[in-house]
Amino acid sequence: MLGKLLKYEYRALSRTLLPLFLGVLLVGFAGGSIFNLQTQLQSRLPDMIGVMGAFSTMLGGLALVIAGFVGIFVVLSRFYTNFFTDEGYLTHTLPVRPSTQLLAKVISGGLWVLTDLVVCFGALFLFILIGSAGPNEFFSVEILKAIPNLLRGAVEQWAIVLQGGVYLVVWLIALILMFYLAVTFGCIIAKKHKVVASFGFYIAIYMVTNTISSILTLPLFLLFPSLLDSATMASNPMLLLHLTFGLTSVMYAGIAIVSFFICKHMITKKLNLE
Repeated sequence: MLGKLLKYEYRALSRTLLPLFLGVLLVGFAGGSIFNLQTQLQSRLPDMIGVMGAFSTMLGGLALVIAGFVGIFVVLSRFYTNFFTDEGYLTHTLPVRPSTQLLAKVISGGLWVLTDLVVCFGALFLFILIGSAGPNEFFSVEILKAIPNLLRGAVEQWAIVLQGGVYLVVWLIALILMFYLAVTFGCIIAKKHKVVASFGFYIAIYMVTNTISSILTLPLFLLFPSLLDSATMASNPMLLLHLTFGLTSVMYAGIAIVSFFICKHMITKKLNLE
């Protein structure tokens, strides 16, 4: 049943998000082309071309930021519509456990938000690759030549790359569940202005989790002060990265688990659509 739910989630969200992703990549391509053209013509029309180039670059950057938020908004809107509107009556009559429904939302939302981030960074890379191209070049040859070296370095530091990847996945799951929990609190507790209430609950959840993370991290550095010693960091510069990724991954995993079960409890025991 989880597979069927994921299939339905993909169909529902892809109608909105796939055109959005295509638009983001086109923005990166167009922005890089305009920036490159501005660079080539700078010596001929310095004032007008410079203003146009700066304006187009600003608009391109703003479009990427907006696209990132729009992707998250679409995922949260889907969660809200399925559970807390009239459509919720149909959702809760399905022969599926609430935990399975929530898990499907988490997996689907996490994958789409991850794709959103990858597409935004891809559009930014496309902007840089085209925008920094020299005369008679469509893409920057220097950047293309540097890619194998970057990949080689990533392979050499595979442990930190793997740990960073695990951290990214865990952080993303925790982020989605914190958003879902905020929406759940806002829709169940607030009688009016549920969207505003959800935003307020997210701020509160974020502050609480940050406070708890700081409290849990402090004893470790008090017990092992050498971890913050500059000489230790200089002799083993990857130690701080390993420590940071490891600790934050464990913390975000805990936040994700707690958020999941609170969200499930609220939807199962406290939700009243009447």
